[in-house]
Amino acid sequence: MILYHGSNIAIDIIDLSKSKPNRDADTESNIHDYDIIYGPIANDSVGRQIFNLKEGYIDFDEFMRRLHYMKGITFQYAFCTELAISKLIRI
Repeated sequence: MILYHGSNIAIDIIDLSKSKPNRDADTESNIHDYDIIYGPIANDSVGRQIFNLKEGYIDFDEFMRRLHYMKGITFQYAFCTELAISKLIRI
């Protein structure tokens, strides 16, 4: 699989400590135990549905249904641990 980083500069060393809270791999709050996460990029529409889910306005099944029917949703991979990053190979 070929993955692309959305940047116009080369990144020689990935530093997880520079991840942005509530965006990238959130290393300080340990909100999950996954090495790699794949999911929709949280634009305003997705963010609203996440809010609805967290506040209990919708359940998880409804959340997934709403994401499924959104148009223009793109997906991303988040490499959240040093182990995950160690598997990447620059080509």
